[in-house]
Amino acid sequence: MMKGMNDTGVTIWKIARIQRAKTYPRYRDRMAAAADLAMSASTLADIENGTRDPLPDEVWAMSEIYGSPELRCTYCHDYCRLGSDVPKAENLSLDRISIQAYGTLKKAGEIKDSLMEIVEDGKITEDEKPELQSIMKSLDDIVQVAQDLKVYVAKAKLEEEEEGF
Repeated sequence: MMKGMNDTGVTIWKIARIQRAKTYPRYRDRMAAAADLAMSASTLADIENGTRDPLPDEVWAMSEIYGSPELRCTYCHDYCRLGSDVPKAENLSLDRISIQAYGTLKKAGEIKDSLMEIVEDGKITEDEKPELQSIMKSLDDIVQVAQDLKVYVAKAKLEEEEEGF
């Protein structure tokens, strides 16, 4: 599957515009969206069709205008080598994020003791490496939950601001 495509072959960039069109019908028209993004309609079409990768500033504009902060995480993860370890945000509900946070934070208490045992002598031995890998996985899970929560809060803030207009 190409970068930026979901499992149905539609890019995340197009999905974000179509989602935004539910509250801003003018974005059903790619030309209107392109004008608001300060790019040509053909550039937006190329990005949406997956024939051209978006530039960082274009991703930033789409995330802001479409109210889709998760686009930034996806871009960093999929398109930028420097951000390849940035987790993709998963557009989850608050209850789902909370359940995942509970589970990962519960593990955090357990892994801190294991981590201290591993590092207390100042070296990592071969027999400690599997446990350290497990700890690293748990820390990655915490980062993922934090990323999902940040995106959820950013989207909620955008929705709140829109309701204020």
